[in-house]
Amino acid sequence: MFNCKLKYAQDIVKYDFQSEIGVVNHLEEKTLSELLKIFNNNLSSIVITNGLISLPQYILYTEFYKKDTSCGKMETIRMLGKTYEECKLCSGTYFSTIDPESQKLLNKNPNVEFLEEQQLFTIKQAETLNKIIIQSFQLLWNCNNQDDQLEVNGIFDEKNFLKLLQSPEEGFKNNCMRCTDKYCSKCTTDFETCLVCKDDFRLQSGVCTKCNLPYCVQCTEKELTGGEKAEICQQCAKKYVLHLNQCIKTCPEGFIQTTKTCLQCKPGQYNNEVKCLDCSDKCKTCTGPQPWQCTKCFAIFLFVPGEGCKECPQGMDCETEKCLQRQYRQYDYPYECGQCHKTCSECKLGNTIEDCISCKNNFILKNVKSDGRGQCKNPSDKPRHFLDQETNTLKPCFFTCMDCIDNSDLCVQCSPEMNYYVSHEGGDRFKCYNKCPQGYISANDGELTYEPTECIKQEKQKDAETDELEIDFGLDFNQDEGVQADDGQAVECPPSQYYDAEQQDCFLCPSNCQICGSSDWCDLCIEGNYWNQKLQQCDLCHPSCSKCKGSAYTDCIQCTDETQIFPDENGLCSQSSSDLPETDFSIFISQKQMFLNLSECQKLFTLNNEQNYKVAFKNIFTLQDAKWNSLPLLNEELCKVENFKKRYLKFGDQIDKCTFTDINKPVMGQKGSLLTIFAIILSQFDVKIETKPVDPSNLLEYLLKNKLAYPYHIKKVDNKFSCALLQCEFSMETSLNKLEVNKGKTINIKQIKEIPLQSEKKMLNCFKNKETQFIDDDDIKKIEKQIISSQQSLESKNKQFIVFDVCGQKVGKQEIYQQQYLVQNYLGNGFYDVVSPYDDSNQIIYIYGVIKEQNLYLKRCNSDYKNSFDSYVVSNIRIFQVDEFDSNIDKTKSLEEQFEKESPQETINLLEKCQCESYKIVIKKNEGIMQQYLRKISKNGRIISQKTSPNSIKHILAKHKLDPEVMLKKKTVLTEQQADLIFEDMLEETKLKAQECYQYKDGEHPQCIINVLMDIVFSNSNNCVDYSKPQMPKILESKNYLKLQNLLENTNWCKVNKKRCKFHTQIIQGCQNEITVS
Repeated sequence: MFNCKLKYAQDIVKYDFQSEIGVVNHLEEKTLSELLKIFNNNLSSIVITNGLISLPQYILYTEFYKKDTSCGKMETIRMLGKTYEECKLCSGTYFSTIDPESQKLLNKNPNVEFLEEQQLFTIKQAETLNKIIIQSFQLLWNCNNQDDQLEVNGIFDEKNFLKLLQSPEEGFKNNCMRCTDKYCSKCTTDFETCLVCKDDFRLQSGVCTKCNLPYCVQCTEKELTGGEKAEICQQCAKKYVLHLNQCIKTCPEGFIQTTKTCLQCKPGQYNNEVKCLDCSDKCKTCTGPQPWQCTKCFAIFLFVPGEGCKECPQGMDCETEKCLQRQYRQYDYPYECGQCHKTCSECKLGNTIEDCISCKNNFILKNVKSDGRGQCKNPSDKPRHFLDQETNTLKPCFFTCMDCIDNSDLCVQCSPEMNYYVSHEGGDRFKCYNKCPQGYISANDGELTYEPTECIKQEKQKDAETDELEIDFGLDFNQDEGVQADDGQAVECPPSQYYDAEQQDCFLCPSNCQICGSSDWCDLCIEGNYWNQKLQQCDLCHPSCSKCKGSAYTDCIQCTDETQIFPDENGLCSQSSSDLPETDFSIFISQKQMFLNLSECQKLFTLNNEQNYKVAFKNIFTLQDAKWNSLPLLNEELCKVENFKKRYLKFGDQIDKCTFTDINKPVMGQKGSLLTIFAIILSQFDVKIETKPVDPSNLLEYLLKNKLAYPYHIKKVDNKFSCALLQCEFSMETSLNKLEVNKGKTINIKQIKEIPLQSEKKMLNCFKNKETQFIDDDDIKKIEKQIISSQQSLESKNKQFIVFDVCGQKVGKQEIYQQQYLVQNYLGNGFYDVVSPYDDSNQIIYIYGVIKEQNLYLKRCNSDYKNSFDSYVVSNIRIFQVDEFDSNIDKTKSLEEQFEKESPQETINLLEKCQCESYKIVIKKNEGIMQQYLRKISKNGRIISQKTSPNSIKHILAKHKLDPEVMLKKKTVLTEQQADLIFEDMLEETKLKAQECYQYKDGEHPQCIINVLMDIVFSNSNNCVDYSKPQMPKILESKNYLKLQNLLENTNWCKVNKKRCKFHTQIIQGCQNEITVS
């Protein structure tokens, strides 16, 4: 049976809004307490005869009565009425009370009258109170629900009832009726804190303060650079308009006055006295009121009086403004003159490398289309080389050039590490630098750019400010014509170069050398190489070593295997390693020998070398498989219309009309070759995706789910826009981690190396028809050494796989194809047996590439030589490495047990173990400033490194007579020497802070461990990592560095600095390994 006791009442009392309504008085509180007493006495029914029923009480009673009629009386229900508006006893103008104190209080109130006949009190000349209460609720609702408003009419209907039930149990957050601050229009429920001020006032720390700006009715406060605050006006009083943060009556000349602000239309717009509207696309200027009512047309249109701008009739030249030399007319809005590509002397229709019609710098126009457009190509066709016209041989460019036409220091294109240039020969060629030379300044005024920046001559200024700048901060030391470096100043050279003091210039280090002092000696080879004293060059390490002292597998200093950073005491990283075989490059057949005559070719072309790289792939997936051939590579989330709009701003209005279905999107059968190759490689290791064996279909799902696939957006070149020109292309991450093999076993796959054989390897026009590809001896040696290294890797846990990017024409086809092939066997003498993801056939590719006649020749030379091309080139070689991991082997535990086990052997001198680079080098690497400091305060307010704010090192800058505000104002650029001294001071503070945090002294721990501790503190803004502060000193004292690793991995610092954390935990584990083995 239904129980109408207090337990159920509480379920309805939760909708009690008396405290929020704001009009509950002494009588209502008495009535409510009496009603609750009835429930507390566990009476079986509710008797409402004691007057002044509130809205919650009314709902409470009627809801109980609906549940069970024994919880109320019929006569009471009749008095209450069908709706709250009809209820005479419901807080209306008539009410009663049985409380004697309340009766005395009412009799004394001059506004209250007692009616003897009805035995009811009434309010004189009062509006119905229940209407006021409902209006109060409606106001409260609207105040807290800006997007779901009720009509404020005092009527309690079904809609109001539903809103009451939706209101929060704890009450509304905002109060709009009686705030403590009289200038507040909206405040919190306790009436104390203001949220919105009335006109003429602004909100400051919850209090309304009068706007100080004259005639401003709505304002706010904004903090400026340097900590100063300014008042910003948002709306002016009537008859005033807002202009440049001032309220004025009349707008300045050239502006249009609207009801709220001053308006100034841009060129190509007209005003309709309310806002600026765009003219027609053909109009350069117009008057309105219609957008076609032009006063001037764009250059390619014809002006017709009374009709506006029209398309130029065929055969008629309407172009009123001709473009300058090396410019072209754009046929898309706004029809301006565009700059030709830097290689073009003349061009048309576009600014790409394919739009030239004549060339600069004696370049040759190639791949010419029917309309005369083509590419201007360097006759050498090889980066950093030029074709010597006298000897008809390739020679290297000057070291600062990526592209050149002779061996002078004048470049056609700067080398990537050279970010600045000075124009010569009218801008056709440049001298390239790693910073502007003395007497020059950057033309882009410090703006960030991905292109080389022009340096322009600095005008001589005699004012004191400029003199002070030169004295205090100096200028960079690079040189241009006739400018000598200051005596005693160290000239900074780009990476892999050294400075020759006699010749006062920078020169290239030996090949694969990172730091050197001369052209025949290397101080530090690039990673994966060592200095071969006998050959005086940097050579490849064994594949199991990331750092080494020789080519042997026992010469490792650091390992490639992530589970073992350092080798054992024998210099061995892997027990299965063996030395690489020596290669005699003198026996290699040149391209010329191969095509000398057919008998010579048959003699040399054997295809039976069993000693070289060879992989037997388990599964060969193909793009033509019906299970995934038509799968879309990109979904709607990745290929969005708005992304095109952001990239191609001038087509924004046209792109708005396009939909996802209009965009050209790639499918697996067209663009999924690299993904399919990944699936073939991963299948070799029995990788599972969602417990199923990997294949192209589920690998695609994995990439999309984990956001490892991404698009790039292209608009095809055309004179007119259409949605069909929009195209999404597919790209994928080439580093995939923790792919499941089986329980406890995972693999990582990543691209570790790339050997480009063409300068335009990324472009669709990579194939040079009817031209043989030139690959010099250095590249051949590099490839052959890599093949040997990859062959050795197949015996380790870091196996390498080789992918060719091949470009050419298929048999019977006119199109140029750019495709990837997976090498499964190196056959010797430049021939490779490759797996095709496009079909299930095996093909043989010649590393040098072949024209049609040569390809036919090789097929006659050896019938085993087969491929689907007429002619082709190998444009690029990519090396992918798969690293295998087994978490079932807990090396960490065994190392810790070894360390903690008591041993009577002689004490290990820890300071002689796990020696690393200096903490300065480690922190510079981790901060990304190994090549160069951030020597000017950046746009995001950083100096020295991207994580250092000038204010945080203000005291250090002051030591060097520098002030951040002055530096910002004067755009001061530090010298490299200044920056290094400042960084040294920063590191000294870090060193002292780390010792304070973790309670150690100099000489107590190996350099590797010191590096870890200092880098943690440096990256944490010179603060201790709190989670490790209480425990770290004890762990350091015990010299149990594995515990340090475990502790570090569980800190918030590790979660924020994942890359740094991974690096340091590996170093700690490797350090402990070296100590334990010793």
